[in-house]
Parts: sequence; C-alpha cells; structure tokens
Amino acid sequence: MSEIDRQQSRLDNIESVEPILAAMKTISMGSQQAALNQKARVKSYLSKLSQIQSFVLYNLKGENKAAFSQRELISPSNRVVVMAIGSERGLCGQFNRLVFNAAVDQVTKIRQEDKQVELWVLGKRLLRLFQSAKIHVSWFESLSITSLPSYPLAVRLSWDWINRFESAQLDQVDLVFYSRKGKQLETLIPIQRQGPQDSYAEMEEEWLHPIIETDSIHLIQRIMEQVVISHMYSCLLDSAAAEHTARFRLMDEATQNSARLIEELQMELLTSKRQIVTREMQELAVGAGLLKR
Repeated sequence: MSEIDRQQSRLDNIESVEPILAAMKTISMGSQQAALNQKARVKSYLSKLSQIQSFVLYNLKGENKAAFSQRELISPSNRVVVMAIGSERGLCGQFNRLVFNAAVDQVTKIRQEDKQVELWVLGKRLLRLFQSAKIHVSWFESLSITSLPSYPLAVRLSWDWINRFESAQLDQVDLVFYSRKGKQLETLIPIQRQGPQDSYAEMEEEWLHPIIETDSIHLIQRIMEQVVISHMYSCLLDSAAAEHTARFRLMDEATQNSARLIEELQMELLTSKRQIVTREMQELAVGAGLLKR
C-alpha cells in the first residue's frame, strides 16, 4: 500500500468515527440534563417534606417526643455502612477513580474510630477498582446502562438501612460520590434534624394551621422514611449527572481532536497528491525534451 493510500485509509477511519463521537456527546448532554431536571423535582419534594416534618415535630406532645427519641437511647452497634456510587460504563475519565479514593479515605477514617464498616458499591466499573486493590466489598449491585438510576432502587436500599437502623443493627449510613461540584460525603442515616421551632416559625406566616388527625408518631416516621428515600434518590441523580458531565467533556475533547486530525490528514493528503502531480509533470517535461534529468 502506497503512502497516499495509507493516508486516505486513516482519514476514512477517523471520518467514520466522528459521527459516533458526536452522537455519544449528544446522548451524554441529554442524560445530564435529564438527571438535573429530575433532581430539581426531588429537591422541591424534599423541601415540602421538610416543612411538614417541622410542623409535625413542633406539635408533638412531651411523651410523644420522648417516644420518638427512643432509638437514640439504644446502645450503638458501632457499625457503619459506606455506600460508594460509581458508574456502570467507562469513557468518563477519572470519575470512578476519584470516587474510589474518596471511599477508601472514608472507610479508613471510620475504622480508626474502632467502628465496623460495611462497604457497599454501586457500579461495575467502580467495583473493578476495589477488586484490583483487593479491598473487600460487602455488597454490590450494577446500575442501568440505558437509563438513569431508578427510584425503586433508592426505595429498596433505603428501606433495608432504615429497618437495620431501627433494630440497632447499624448506626450510620454514609454516601460517597462525586457531583458536578466535586467530592460529596452525605450522611443519609441518621437524619440531620433541623430545629423544628425555627423552621416552623419561618413558615408560620405562609401556612394555615392544619389539623392533624393521624397519630403524630406514625406520621413523622413515615415522613422521615420519605426524606431518607428522597435524599438517597437525589444523591443517585447527582452522581449520574456528574458521570454524564465527565463523559460529555471527554467526548467533546475527542470530537475536537478528531476534527484536528481530519484537517491535518486532509492537508497531508493534498500535499501528497500535489507532489505526485508535480512528479508526473516533470516526467512528461523530461520525456518531451523540455527538461534534462
């Protein structure tokens, strides 16, 4: 194969890849936006839940407040779950490596406090990093490669943790992931409570005083379950948005590089063709006796 044929073949290969890169870039941008839109809806829902939670806590009677706090009187189990959220697919740069490093740091910190740690992992790509480092993973599940993390996944995980927390089988659940703002460490359980009186005072002017006919303890328990589930789902969406942002940037860089390579190869191909034409013209001129060899 001549040099010009090799250049043409390389150019054809890169030009065939360019539409694929553009399509992946578009898909990543769409998935990122879908995750952010869904997260905004979850944030709005959480805001309303927090208002209701504040009102119900404000109206709890003394004996109910004591009953509500009974979990805090149980002896701690000294067991913590660290959930690391990664990705199922590659082509997202250092995304999984950053989550891996943050999770290892958090696990090390908790173990230094003489607590038992269960390392849970979401995402096959992240799991491979832990396996390569020979770090034991207590639980693993794959994520969808065609859609965003699902709400049922958040419900299933949250219910398991809530039940174990209420039965004093674990004390804390930490989520380790990367958002578009960088490393995130969220404590999912126990819930970080607001000061109910302050929160209620802020919304007292906007809300009419509702009549609570349901048992207040049962109601606040259900609200806090929904807060945990929604918080978990919000973190899953935040991680997905960051993953697709990383993939979009990578595809954008690859698209720019392919465009640059195509331009360079086209110039090289044009130069080679000009050299061939010049050589042929010189040979014709020599054959006609117009030039000497």
